Amino acid sequence: CVLYLHGNASCRLEGVKVLATCLLLGASVCAIDCSGSGRSQGEYVSLGAFEQHDCRALCEHLRATKRARTLLLWGRSMGAVTALLCGARNEPGVVGVVADSPFSSLRALCYDRVAKATKGVAGEGLLVDAVLGMVASSVRHRAGFDLDDCDALRALPAARAPALFIHGLRDDFIAPKHSRDLRGA
Repeated sequence: CVLYLHGNASCRLEGVKVLATCLLLGASVCAIDCSGSGRSQGEYVSLGAFEQHDCRALCEHLRATKRARTLLLWGRSMGAVTALLCGARNEPGVVGVVADSPFSSLRALCYDRVAKATKGVAGEGLLVDAVLGMVASSVRHRAGFDLDDCDALRALPAARAPALFIHGLRDDFIAPKHSRDLRGA
């Protein structure tokens, strides 16, 4: 069974894009709305920090109900990070991860986005650090998690299942460098 995990600002319907491929390969597909997305409950999307627990619970459910013996986690963007974080927990039955456009860590992604927005501004380095500190504080206070709770680069060395990384070379939101860093972990 392929457990498909959608990207940020999306929902389980994104899984339709991989359905034909999976069915041609003889795999079933299960796609869910992660916390705070689609029809799922939750006020905030955590970009993988909380969603990894949704993934783990679904893996357990699919195995317990005998709907799947082996699972491939396939995610895009936030879903790719979710799949990597869940896969690094070495859940029974997880045989691999397909990570399409993952970020290496939420902190690194935030740093990239702030640095891009402040490029050329006087005191750029100090400004980036200050803004990143405010973002981290706001996330902790409002959404109840730490940026470092979403760090696939740190989690990946514990993973036993293989991972396939896919990333567009012209991706200007999540730089391909993130996938290269993860591949090297």
